[in-house]
Amino acid sequence: MSKFPEFLPYFDIKPIDQVSGLIGVYCYVIEYYKPGFAVLIKRDGEKVIWQARDWDGEELVCDSAMWQAAVKHITTLTGVMSYAGIPQSEYYFDADNNLVDMRQSLNKFASPGMLRDLFTKCIGTQKVVEVAIMTAEKIQELKDMGKSYIIKPSRYRFHTVDDTPEPLYAYL
Repeated sequence: MSKFPEFLPYFDIKPIDQVSGLIGVYCYVIEYYKPGFAVLIKRDGEKVIWQARDWDGEELVCDSAMWQAAVKHITTLTGVMSYAGIPQSEYYFDADNNLVDMRQSLNKFASPGMLRDLFTKCIGTQKVVEVAIMTAEKIQELKDMGKSYIIKPSRYRFHTVDDTPEPLYAYL
């Protein structure tokens, strides 16, 4: 089996006031979620190796609730990976055990629509409130609703933070 990939911690989602590039972009408005755990899976032929950590990359205690939740999803995740021809991926789950992101490579994440299409029938996924073109008016409308949301473009895009590319996500 080839070398196991490095586990990549999740990034900090920035407030919408600190993120430029979303105006005029077709985006998913998603209910705000809190960090949970991540599962990194690599398939090499019939062999599958995986590891589970928290979003910061710290190893999970084997008998913790997050570890047990990760174990519960391994068969489903590897089955979808096999069906879709995905050799390796890192999956991020929120504190409520919903799949909220999928990293396909160092700087490539799956779109919210792809997550929904691939996984919604077998694993709980992020809660999409609406899909809309982001405008200053739309952002203000969302702020006026008094709830917290995460905004993700419908197609993967990134921006650079401290010379590091990160997904073009924001929260409000």
